[in-house]
Amino acid sequence: MNYSFPAVKFANKNTIKQQEEHIRSEFFEFYYESNKDKKIEEAIDLYHSLETLFRILEQQGIAINIAFEQVRLKNEARGYYD
Repeated sequence: MNYSFPAVKFANKNTIKQQEEHIRSEFFEFYYESNKDKKIEEAIDLYHSLETLFRILEQQGIAINIAFEQVRLKNEARGYYD
């Protein structure tokens, strides 16, 4: 998988549940932020937290690349892409 960010230390420490809780907190920071510039920053923090979850799942044997391809194919079949 090609990641946008380097791995953070939590990729080797957090459980899936801990990372899910972190994603939840990042989502709420994004959702409730009203400043446009800060909202973008919070969206990127959320994205980074999701990448960390993908790394944790990979360490547990989940083929993230295959999962991404399955979602791409599903969305293509639904006509989401031009």
